[in-house]
This record gives sequence, structure tokens and C-alpha cells, in this order.
Amino acid sequence: MPTIQISCPKCGKKDMLDLNDELLELAKRSGLARIGFIHRDHVLILDIDTSFAVRGAYLNVMEKLFPNIKLMFRDYKVIFYPQIKVGAKLVVFYPDKHFVDIRACGNWLPNIYDILLVGVKIAEKARKYSWYRGETRLFGENIDVASTNTTTILFSSAIDNWRKKTQILKSLCKELSANNTLEAKKLEEILKRYI
Repeated sequence: MPTIQISCPKCGKKDMLDLNDELLELAKRSGLARIGFIHRDHVLILDIDTSFAVRGAYLNVMEKLFPNIKLMFRDYKVIFYPQIKVGAKLVVFYPDKHFVDIRACGNWLPNIYDILLVGVKIAEKARKYSWYRGETRLFGENIDVASTNTTTILFSSAIDNWRKKTQILKSLCKELSANNTLEAKKLEEILKRYI
């Protein structure tokens, strides 16, 4: 399938879009496929028709996106809906499958570009380990990191105890490894169990 290069009218960032069967199916269902590319402080949204012509381009912010937009960050598909609200923030990366789950990102949403940027770097480095546990710092906040060779988790909560957070991260990694992407209800249930 062909690939087209997209250039953002606001920031000039260039993205690549694979014109594939999945995109064609999206366009066939509703007449247009709506694709959003996450950039630093905005999202570039493209409307693509069934002949792969760009029918419109719009700018928006993450906080005002609708669920009918297929989100991308670089070459990662981004799962954004349904949003999960719990007393923690969670972003899960699946580097082999090139997708990321931000449904439970909470108040990280306005800064999601930076979270994704850091997370992709960590996921690509840490995937060589069967288990990795660490911490990174963003926006003046300590963010817990856990990674297996299939998933990387960025996690933040009010819990101060390192062992308790490690237990939560190990449980999440185990559940995610067994089930791949979790249904929103199941993910929310796991988070509420520990938080």
C-alpha cells in the first residue's frame, strides 16, 4: 500500500500515513476516515475519503477530540477512548505492535506529546529486558516506569511506597502480557483494586 507524507500547517512537522485497508474500511463506514496526528500542543486532523484523497485538515487540542478520530503518534496507533478515570495516571506502550493506550492518562492529557515522546524512548530501550523497573521525572513529577519485553508502563499515583507501586506495576504487566490490550472496564477494575 502507498504512503503519503503530511505536513502540519501550524508547526511544519511531517508525518507519514500508510494508505492501507484499515483506513479504507474506516472511510467506507462513514464516508471519511478521520486521522489525528499528535503534535506538541495540538493535533492535526485529516479527513480521508475512500479514494485516499485528503478532504480536509483541521487543528485541535487533545482535550477537545471526539472518539471517531483514529489517533497517531509517529507510527504508533493511540487508544484514547473510552477514557478511564481513576486515582492514578497510566500510559501503556506496546512497542512490537506499535500502539499506545492513553485512556487512563488523566491530567497528563495537555502534555501527552511529552509523555509519549519519553515513553517511546523508554519502551524502545527497555524492551530487551524481561523486567525493568525505574523512574523518570517530567513536569516536576516522579513517574514510575515498568517494562517487560512486550509492554512499557508509565504510572503515577499518590502512593509513596516503592514496594506497593512495584506490586501494582508487576500486576499490571502480568495482566497486560496475558491479555494484550485490556477492555476499559477490566483496566479500570485492576487500577481500582490497588489505588
